[in-house]
Amino acid sequence: MITLLASSVAYAAPLENYISSAMTAPIRQGDRADDTRRHGAEIAALAEIKPGEHVADFLPGGGYWTRIFSGIVGPEGKVLDIWPAGMVTPGSKGEISMKALVGAPGTENVAAVPDNLAHLTLPAPVDVFFTSQNLHDLPTPFLVV
Repeated sequence: MITLLASSVAYAAPLENYISSAMTAPIRQGDRADDTRRHGAEIAALAEIKPGEHVADFLPGGGYWTRIFSGIVGPEGKVLDIWPAGMVTPGSKGEISMKALVGAPGTENVAAVPDNLAHLTLPAPVDVFFTSQNLHDLPTPFLVV
């Protein structure tokens, strides 16, 4: 009940300018078709992600959320993309996605964290630890390699 109430409040509140700017950033041009379905702006507002913060994006996949968070936290913030080491083996789809998200124009504040998730160690504290549409992947062997 509390979650539903918080969600409705987030939908009713006007979006902060930094969220609106992140959502319309040129790097997100290919993501915009998914915005209505995934509610990117509303979820970012609900998570209370702000400029200058550090966000961990657990299992970032194609980077939909990474690109949003990168725009919100801006140059003073950081986005840590957490990848299971077994997903980013040389030549894998995961490695290709990881390399495309790190340091690309518009995501200079993104760093990859390939790690053994059984003993995950982040390089720095984070303000928000985020994942979306990934729980169906847990547990699988590649997550603890």
